[in-house]
Amino acid sequence: MSQKVLFFGTGKMAEVISYYAENECGFEAVGYVVDDGFVGSGDFLGKPVVAISAVKEFFPPEQFPAFVAIGYHDLNRLRAQKCAEMLSLGYTLTSIVSPVANLPQNVTYGANCFIMPPAIIHPCVSLGNNVFVWSGALVGHHSTVGDHCWLTSGCSVGGNVTL
Repeated sequence: MSQKVLFFGTGKMAEVISYYAENECGFEAVGYVVDDGFVGSGDFLGKPVVAISAVKEFFPPEQFPAFVAIGYHDLNRLRAQKCAEMLSLGYTLTSIVSPVANLPQNVTYGANCFIMPPAIIHPCVSLGNNVFVWSGALVGHHSTVGDHCWLTSGCSVGGNVTL
């Protein structure tokens, strides 16, 4: 049985993350939420799009966790702001981690994290909240990545590093 999730965003990042969520990670997108004025046709990837001012009517926070699926605009500040906004509305933020990423058991990560395959994350790594690790990124042993970071494809973070 898949876990239902509400996504914030309808852009390219939302499309990519939705793909992994539904095809690899056991999630089912129930809908998408955007800022008022960006609802457009009201449909994205075959699911409803609702304005943030009405989201609780359609997707009650006690029934659906959320994931903020937007990019690194303004050095991740916009994604951080939208995470805070969803939390203030009562939503719990979930993380989407590809099983193909094959994380060591002692890796920890916070809410609203996305780890795409084939990321390489060594043992003893800690990722904060709202951290995106894109394909091919490497995070070395005993490293700590703070909140609201984006590790892009092919980047390498050596062992015992704090970001």
